[in-house]
Amino acid sequence: MARPLKKPAAPSSDKRRRIVDAAMRRNGYKRNGLIETLHAVQKSFGYVDDASLRYVAAALRVPLSTAYGVVTF
Repeated sequence: MARPLKKPAAPSSDKRRRIVDAAMRRNGYKRNGLIETLHAVQKSFGYVDDASLRYVAAALRVPLSTAYGVVTF
């Protein structure tokens, strides 16, 4: 039986994180929401930092290498 995955802690308490969390919620925390979520990070902060990339990858259960590949494309 699979254990439910807890959402990882946000890398900061910045209020702009709500926009990122909302993007993940809209997509049901599914992998296919990766691009939209990373776009929300960039739109909110102006860039995608390492902590945000790790947070999004963990929350969406995407390998970090996949998230990194999307960001650097």
